[in-house]
Amino acid sequence: MPLDAITRLGRRFLMSIGVARLTNDSDFSGTTQKIQAVFQNQGNGVLVREGIQLVQQYGFASRPVAGSDIIVLFLGGNHSSAVGIATQDQRNVPNDIKPGEVCLYHPQTKSRVYLQENGDMRIKPKNGQKIILDGETECTGKFTADKEMDVKGNVTAEKEIQSKGKISSEEDVVVGSVSLSKHKHPTSAPGAPTGEPV
Repeated sequence: MPLDAITRLGRRFLMSIGVARLTNDSDFSGTTQKIQAVFQNQGNGVLVREGIQLVQQYGFASRPVAGSDIIVLFLGGNHSSAVGIATQDQRNVPNDIKPGEVCLYHPQTKSRVYLQENGDMRIKPKNGQKIILDGETECTGKFTADKEMDVKGNVTAEKEIQSKGKISSEEDVVVGSVSLSKHKHPTSAPGAPTGEPV
């Protein structure tokens, strides 16, 4: 192969990948996600490209913001045919992950789903925010709540309920068909049963 052909091939190979920085928020308004990015040190200074298609892993979707870094492939070394394949926001990467651990995190709020080295799975929302489970939820293991639990619907238990503290109710408690606040006791003496509890 002639030297000039090898040189052209090598140049095209070097031009087939680049690292850029997003200049604005990604565009998710269409069926194809698009971004605009600026490339540095491209020989002629700054190079800006619009409409770069963002390709992500199947089943995963994220919407990177301005200032995020992106790795871009130029198909055939052609800068008019660009595809973004990986993004990262270096300003907000977690720095407390141990070797082998996995973390799905939100760069701006610091909320995370954390697969820890000891096998625990930890879900940690931003301070004051909630973990929301839509739909039916089934727990096959032991469930422990260290703080209060507010239940807005009915509670059905198939087995015993044990409490080490006081159980309070603002309404009547019915056991079988017997009301705790309105039941009456029969008496051995002649006359009517006792009155309701006071």
